[in-house]
Amino acid sequence: ELGKRHFPGFDLPSGRTAADELRRLCLEGLRSRYTTVEKRWLDAPGGDLHSDVLARLDRELDVINTLGFASYFLICWDFVRHARERGIPASARG
Repeated sequence: ELGKRHFPGFDLPSGRTAADELRRLCLEGLRSRYTTVEKRWLDAPGGDLHSDVLARLDRELDVINTLGFASYFLICWDFVRHARERGIPASARG
């Protein structure tokens, strides 16, 4: 259909949505980054992510999901992951 965006699909586990998978990957990435820095980004009990970090994630994911870009972000993530696994320098920005 002319005038509309057409993104390829992203294969997901059964019962998962692109929004669910993107959130899971974002949380995984945040935990791997923020748990290695000064504790100001972690809440004391259990060492989980600070509520400010989670609120920011929710706002950003809300914009991505509202615009219908969750699958697009997953596809970009997959390209970068694939390249890095093969030793090819790669990065992406949202």
